[in-house]
Order: sequence, then C-alpha cells, then structure tokens
Amino acid sequence: MADGHTGTPQAYGQILVSGGSQRQLAALAAARPGARLASRAVYNAEVAQNDQQNSFANLLILGVIAVLAAVTLVNTLVVSTVERRGRVRLLARVGATTRQLAWSFGWQALFVTATGVAAGAAVCAGTLAGLSRAVTGSAAPFIPAGPAALLAAAVAALTLGAVLTSFAAMTRRGNNPA
Repeated sequence: MADGHTGTPQAYGQILVSGGSQRQLAALAAARPGARLASRAVYNAEVAQNDQQNSFANLLILGVIAVLAAVTLVNTLVVSTVERRGRVRLLARVGATTRQLAWSFGWQALFVTATGVAAGAAVCAGTLAGLSRAVTGSAAPFIPAGPAALLAAAVAALTLGAVLTSFAAMTRRGNNPA
C-alpha cells in the first residue's frame, strides 16, 4: 500500500508465513528477488544468535562505561582526600590520633557512598519509570535485588578504598601529619 508514496522502495526483513505447500512457498520466494526461504527453526536460531551478539556488545559498552565511572570516582575521591592535608595536620596538632582521623575519613566515605547511591537512584528513577511504563504499562520498574546490591557494594568498596588508601598514603611515617 505504501509503495510509491514513501519515496523509498518497500523492504522487509522477513515475512512470516503459516501453512502452504513447498511449491507455493517456493513460488512466493521466486516472485520476490532476494527473498530467502527458511524454516522456523532456522529463523529462531538466527534470531537467538543475533540476540546473543547484541547482548555481548551491550555488556561490553556497559563495562567500558563502568570502568570509566570507577576511574572518575576514585580520582575525585583521592584528590579531595589529599586536598584536606592541611586540616588533617591541624587536627593532629590539636591532639587527634591517626586512628581517630581514619575513623573520621571512614565515616565520611560511608556518607559519600550513601549520598551517591541515593542520588544515583533518584536520577535514574524518572527514566526507569518512563521506560517501564512504555514497555510494561506499569511505572514501577523491576530491579533485581542481587545486581543492585552488587552495584552498591562495588561503589562502597571503591569509595572506602580510595579514601582510606589516600589517607594512609598521606599519613605514612615520612608524611606524618603531626
């Protein structure tokens, strides 16, 4: 129906046919140049292979994004921790022990983690609700607890590791704040 009205030739990726004899199907394929006849099993195998390739590409892209986000997180936290060197020295001079300072930095890392995860969830909520509504009809998205907990644990480990490692490097014996 649209042929001749759209300005582009009519093209289909596949035409699914139910029934018909082999002769009728062969005539249908012969009448359309470039058409290929395939059984349901062959078609389903091609779709599964295509889905698997797309899934790998999507996971690869998400992995690269996750690595870049992790590098950004660690770099930002290390720089912000090291920039507080003067305050750490002042606290050490007025009597704070290295252990007390480490606990303070640990609590700050926990606060940054909780705030970051909550802000990330809030930012994603609108997009996920809209996407979920478009796909399923419900605004409540399905978020598996396992991967969500793994993501929060990874963020917590990166944050705590970045803050406390840079704090430890800052308060080493030769670099003691006192």
